[in-house]
Amino acid sequence: MARRRYSDVERAEALALLDANGGALRETARATGVPVATLQGWRDGAGVPSQCTELRTEKRTELADRFEALVHLVLDKLPSKLDAATAAQLATVFGVAYDKMRLARGEATSITRMDMSTDERVQRLAEILDAGADRGGMAAPHVSRADGGAGASGGAPVH
Repeated sequence: MARRRYSDVERAEALALLDANGGALRETARATGVPVATLQGWRDGAGVPSQCTELRTEKRTELADRFEALVHLVLDKLPSKLDAATAAQLATVFGVAYDKMRLARGEATSITRMDMSTDERVQRLAEILDAGADRGGMAAPHVSRADGGAGASGGAPVH
């Protein structure tokens, strides 16, 4: 059986997906049909021409944009799907797409700051939702503390 030849674009797309998958070779191999050993070699620089580096960055950006569009689509659908799907199902789709978008953009996907108060976390969530609304997505809903309190700052609930 002859070895399959891959174009530079195919290599770059597979490597961009590998990046978005956090380096998960088997997951990327299943999604692309490229053998794990081939992906591993490409990841390590074997058989990847230098022009693939720029293409890889381009493809990673395109992939991040697609994941971002999915994030916004899920956010837009949340209100109408609440009756048909569990919150856990919707949160899972949103979380996976959001993480993949951030990975593809080379951004952190874990919490790196643990000193945020509840009010600060609520405010940050409202900012993220507002950013989606600015792009035509779902507007931030009224967000208040679960305990009904005004928080440590003594101010009103975050909107």
